[in-house]
Amino acid sequence: MSRWRRKSWRQQTPTDNRRVDLHMHSCLSDGKLSPEEIISLAIERKLDIICISDHDLAPKLPAKTYHQENGCVRVIHGAEMSVQLDGTEQHFLAYFPKQMPSSFQDICVDATKNRALRYEELREKIGLQGVAPADELAHAGKRALTRLHLARAIVDAGHAASISSVFDQWLRKEEMVDRFPDAQEMILQIKETGGLCFWAHPPIKKVSLYAKKLKETGLDGVEVFRPYSKKNLKKRMRSLCKTYDFLCSGGSDSHNDSIGLFSFPAEEISNWPESFSFPSAS
Repeated sequence: MSRWRRKSWRQQTPTDNRRVDLHMHSCLSDGKLSPEEIISLAIERKLDIICISDHDLAPKLPAKTYHQENGCVRVIHGAEMSVQLDGTEQHFLAYFPKQMPSSFQDICVDATKNRALRYEELREKIGLQGVAPADELAHAGKRALTRLHLARAIVDAGHAASISSVFDQWLRKEEMVDRFPDAQEMILQIKETGGLCFWAHPPIKKVSLYAKKLKETGLDGVEVFRPYSKKNLKKRMRSLCKTYDFLCSGGSDSHNDSIGLFSFPAEEISNWPESFSFPSAS
């Protein structure tokens, strides 16, 4: 029995163990580190392939392999796009095989400007004094403001002791999804500009309900590999991928210096289109 178990374990060991994280955020959206700091930390913590997927924001740095004295990391281009799906806010990850096309960068600029307007509408609706307005960079589409930014501004203005209390009292149910494009429209925009579209941190019930419809529109896959709290959720997501012939992706969704604490093996993206060129480790 023990021999069989050892053999079974060996068969499940990935053939390409390079460490991948395709979902993280910089300070240009609601993260804490700059893109340059993320790259340095990713190299330090031995990640091999990453994507800085800021909210509705075109990447600041080129897609390429970055080398430092202590190693290197390959950066691919992408963004986490907010959409509305039957009245709820959902997120799609757009990934591109080379540099993000200028046509999709324009889509990101418009989306980021809409985020600034959403921030202002929420700020005015809540009506608290002294809460900082959206800045010029946000209105110019160069910085993505989220509800987290507004929560921080409310705390800074002295109206709450913590970000969690701001969400509990004012923001949790205030999504204002009318500022986001329709889910199917976003899928088509990503596909038309040469990208792959994945459903980020998808609620399992919604995936089950909308998978067929969104697959027919062009959804390429779902985010399967995440730091789940429930062990069986990854198994259920894999099963859905098999049912609908979805590709798999994954990432930490890191917003701070936790980058590198989570990863998944590159073998899991070996079936992505050849245009992404993830050659097997030698």
